[in-house]
Amino acid sequence: MNDGAETVVDALLEVLGPAGTLVVPPFTDEMAIDPNFVFDSLNTPSLVGAIFEAARRWPGARRWP
Repeated sequence: MNDGAETVVDALLEVLGPAGTLVVPPFTDEMAIDPNFVFDSLNTPSLVGAIFEAARRWPGARRWP
């Protein structure tokens, strides 16, 4: 199933409803070890799994450094 992570995020958002907030930890710790690493909140991927990466890329998602 190629869209499994998106299906999970969609189901979570459906359960939460329009007033709910889905919060996930899109950690990038391994990348931060590189002294040349520059964090880009729009493009730096999450390193903790497909569901978290799908939530990060979800339309309307916000990410704070």
